[in-house]
Amino acid sequence: MKFPDLAVRTYEDILDEMVSSIPRYSEKWINFNPADPGITILEILAWIFDANLYMINRMPEESYMNFIRLIAGARGEDVNLLLDKLRKDPNSDRDHIELLSFLKEIEEKKNNGHPIKDINGMKAAALRFLQSDYRAVTEENFAALAIEATRNRDEKIPGVKRTIVKGSPDGKIEIIIISDRQEKYAELKKIVKDYLEPRRLICTKIVVKEPVYSLLKIQIEATLLPHASARIIKRNIQKNIEDFLDPVKGGDDKKGWPYGRPVSVYELFHIIEETQGVDHVDNVILDDKPGLKNKKIEGLMGKVDISIKVAGEK
Repeated sequence: MKFPDLAVRTYEDILDEMVSSIPRYSEKWINFNPADPGITILEILAWIFDANLYMINRMPEESYMNFIRLIAGARGEDVNLLLDKLRKDPNSDRDHIELLSFLKEIEEKKNNGHPIKDINGMKAAALRFLQSDYRAVTEENFAALAIEATRNRDEKIPGVKRTIVKGSPDGKIEIIIISDRQEKYAELKKIVKDYLEPRRLICTKIVVKEPVYSLLKIQIEATLLPHASARIIKRNIQKNIEDFLDPVKGGDDKKGWPYGRPVSVYELFHIIEETQGVDHVDNVILDDKPGLKNKKIEGLMGKVDISIKVAGEK
């Protein structure tokens, strides 16, 4: 992370800017030579301005540490006590724990006599914490916090990979969580609900749900280019289609297949023909229904059964 340099303007830059602005305020001031008493005053002000910029850009390390202590809410031995308390509560703010862990690390270095040189690290830690979500107000807050709820937990429990948040006029928030382990949804729903509960606004009702999955059967008939390997191309076609329909990384924007969006035969034609080694697509049939152009999806794509036949293959 790159931080701005606050002292990019020199003394000469500041003085030139002040002198050049004089005509905007006075038509009578026409002597801009250094001997003019007014120019002398501007030189003093430019010097003060330059000195202050220099000091702001070079605050001592202790000032940065004090700021982190302030936003973390602890210092010295209190850091360890608060950190232990938060770690025991699975619904504690993850970003607060990370900030306290960072503070503990630099406090220990300082106590052991090591100079603190990681100014950029302290700036980055403070910015991450201040820019993180804690209170769930907007749909974006709920989406981010639902994913955060499973971060850094037991590896046996899968993480939430994607969320779909829907609000309603009565104040109810419906959160659909998506994971790559469908058998663990009961645990995940409770974890996310418990994590969001203390962060919601009063009177906001939270409903955490698992997605509805649809099944799709695709039959493909295609003609390959001469000397192309049917085995490799069939495998690539299947992977490209599965990636396109993937609940987490599929869709046009690669952010997951849109919830409830139908699948179009024309999209599949395009994906297949874009696969290297395919000359053209002869036919695509959805769910054993020739002529079906769009397959309605109830929620997200679940299992995709793809059978591929290439021209000339027995």
